[in-house]
Amino acid sequence: MLRQQILDALEKVDVLVMPTSSIPASPLPEKAGVESKEAFLEMLGGRRSFTAPFNLASVPALSINCGFTVDDLPVGLQIAGKPFDESMVFRVAYAYEQATDWNTRRPPVS
Repeated sequence: MLRQQILDALEKVDVLVMPTSSIPASPLPEKAGVESKEAFLEMLGGRRSFTAPFNLASVPALSINCGFTVDDLPVGLQIAGKPFDESMVFRVAYAYEQATDWNTRRPPVS
């Protein structure tokens, strides 16, 4: 059902473009370990990845940088295409990178 909905949407367009995640990236945690499942889920803070539907539907998709938050954390842009049309996904990503300079910017590392 999900796969068919995605395929139906891709009949009308070459690619689908959307955020990679529901919220921007998080800073790396101070501690390497997390004490419990609840602590881990709290650390994620409601993050939802929008990549899973395309993985389940077996269609090509990739994520590229499309900016940074005010805290210099990266924001991802996801591009998904028709089955076996990886070349279109790569061409759209390349065109976006050529039209913007996000791929050349680097956040400060502390």
